[in-house]
Amino acid sequence: MIAIPTKSEKECSLLVDGLRILAWQAYKAEYKPAEGQKKLEGLKLYEVFSKEWENHEIHKMDLPKVQKLVKSLGYSEDEIKEIRQDYYSRKSSYNNGNGSQYTESNSSTDQPAF
Repeated sequence: MIAIPTKSEKECSLLVDGLRILAWQAYKAEYKPAEGQKKLEGLKLYEVFSKEWENHEIHKMDLPKVQKLVKSLGYSEDEIKEIRQDYYSRKSSYNNGNGSQYTESNSSTDQPAF
C-alpha cells in the first residue's frame, strides 16, 4: 500500500530525525562502558543507541507534542532542522569524498552509523 504522509506527519518526521541526530551525538560523547565490558565504537555503539532510540516515547508523539519537546529542550524547530541538514550535508560530503560508507574506523566523526 502506498502511503503519502500529511504535511504534519512530514514535519514531525523531520523534527524527530533531527532530535535523533542530536541524541546520538550526546550518547556517543557520554558513552562509557559498564565495568568489565568492552568499549563499543562505531556501528556496534550505534546498534546499542538505536535499540534505546526505538523504545523512546518520541515515536508515539504527534507534531504538537514533538514541537513542545523541542521547545522544552531550548531549541527552535529551525535549529533542529539545521542540525539535521548539517549532518546530512557532512555525511554526503564525507561519502562523496572517499567513495565509501561509514565504518567503525571512522567512529571519531559525529555521524550516526547507518
